[in-house]
Amino acid sequence: MVMELKEDCCGIELGNLCLQVIYSIFSKIPVKSLTKLKCVSRTWRDFINEFRRFHRPATASGLVLLSSNHPAVQESIFIKAHEQHCRWLAGFEETEFYRRIKLRLHLIDSRCGLLLYGTSDSQFWTYYVFNPLLDQFLPLPRVHEAKRLACASLVFDESCHKNFKVICAFLEEIDVMKDSMRCKIFCSKKREWREMEARLFNLHLAKGFFNKQLIGPSAFSRGRLYWIWSLCMLVFDSEEEFFKLIPLPSKAAHQSERNSRNSLSQFLWESEDQIYFCFQLKELLCIFKFTGADHLLFKDDDYNSMDSGLWGFHRSVNLQEITVREVGLLGDGKLFRARHTLIRPCGFNQDLQLLFLYVPPERIVSYSLETEEFEPVWCCRELETCNSSNIVQVLPFLFKSVHLFT
Repeated sequence: MVMELKEDCCGIELGNLCLQVIYSIFSKIPVKSLTKLKCVSRTWRDFINEFRRFHRPATASGLVLLSSNHPAVQESIFIKAHEQHCRWLAGFEETEFYRRIKLRLHLIDSRCGLLLYGTSDSQFWTYYVFNPLLDQFLPLPRVHEAKRLACASLVFDESCHKNFKVICAFLEEIDVMKDSMRCKIFCSKKREWREMEARLFNLHLAKGFFNKQLIGPSAFSRGRLYWIWSLCMLVFDSEEEFFKLIPLPSKAAHQSERNSRNSLSQFLWESEDQIYFCFQLKELLCIFKFTGADHLLFKDDDYNSMDSGLWGFHRSVNLQEITVREVGLLGDGKLFRARHTLIRPCGFNQDLQLLFLYVPPERIVSYSLETEEFEPVWCCRELETCNSSNIVQVLPFLFKSVHLFT
């Protein structure tokens, strides 16, 4: 591999370093930084392009799909990103968790190798935290009646501690006089639920959409959970236990007001401790970077408008290029067209700088922030038992062994 790169390395200006040392240095640089280094010169750009052809960074990131092939049965399908392609991992139906839980499962959240499932017996909701790699699962105590509108998410940061939390926010139980919202918090250390009335800052931004569901999966960064809630971003600080509403970029808010279907393309993700948000504007997928994370430390900061300068434009993706040029090619040589209004983001791989997109009814493609190209990732036809019309949920997943009982 090193010899194949020798000719291209000659022009790199790194003093008298030998080829092996140069190769070792570049192999440790993240993809995002390598992309920036291409701007140094044409020589650096050509070398990095050639280097990336032979060296793909290792990654533990992938996706988990929830497939329903029977009204009473749902199956989780795991797809792992690996070099230039992704592969699906079978065996969910063979796990102890799958065999013992007979009720219909809902895939709710994914965090650092753990999955949060929920099930309802028409009276109460019960949640399960599952580690598919070790086949470990923890049934949580019953938490709330089925009629209470709630949103549950996992909080877990292995770098800080081994315990996880499950946050269950009751979206219809807001006290406008106290500026608060009721929630329940489960801590794995104590193995019990605790109900509380948490302060909700900037409640005036929520006027008119109290009863609307949260959109898409949550994102987690530096001890804070982030959700999309109608025209705002809802943030929960897991240490100080308060909620705060943050206005979304004004263009995204206006698009959601005009057409509720545009909210399906809204998506949050975390990369390098930064929060990113995307939404669809006609055929473009617009990506913004949240620049106001430090402002969240001040609970009483008041945002009176949707143009509060908390978001910076990052880039845009032309979804029309997917429909014919990239997703198009199947094994039989036929072309496939998809309406760009139905395409929605479903995950992000920080190691490879890939944004995953679900293209109904049966495909997932990736968009490289490095090369700005689309690549096919997975097609439902790869699984004989998978019905394309029954992919009900797609979430990011980290293939990491996290022991639930330590």
